[in-house]
Amino acid sequence: MSASVKVWPPSALPEQAVDVRPDRGTARHVSRPQRLAVGGRALAAVAAGALIAGTFAPVDAWPLSILGVALFTLVCRRRSARGGFGYGLLAGLGIFVPVLVWLRVVGVDAWLALSALEAVLLARWDWPPPS
Repeated sequence: MSASVKVWPPSALPEQAVDVRPDRGTARHVSRPQRLAVGGRALAAVAAGALIAGTFAPVDAWPLSILGVALFTLVCRRRSARGGFGYGLLAGLGIFVPVLVWLRVVGVDAWLALSALEAVLLARWDWPPPS
């Protein structure tokens, strides 16, 4: 005596088996357009920092600060906290490397170290974000 299994309604079983496994040919890396967007935002963050640096002596062009902050705001828009930290670090380097160039009198290592420290402090300003 064999037991048969009945399925109701009869259309519940597909006529062909469907493969539900993920496609083995898909890559698990970041796509090229997304990598280009991240690189473009990184360059824009450095450019925003350079615009903000133009507000200090010897350039003293204060309208550049408005453009720099606006560009940096667009760069960080809809980014994660980690992304904002990275872009803030790049913008901080764009600001402090040219502004503190006078420290080369003390030494290039002191100039770059202080610029990096100030960039980290600027990037960490709102890190971690309020919950």
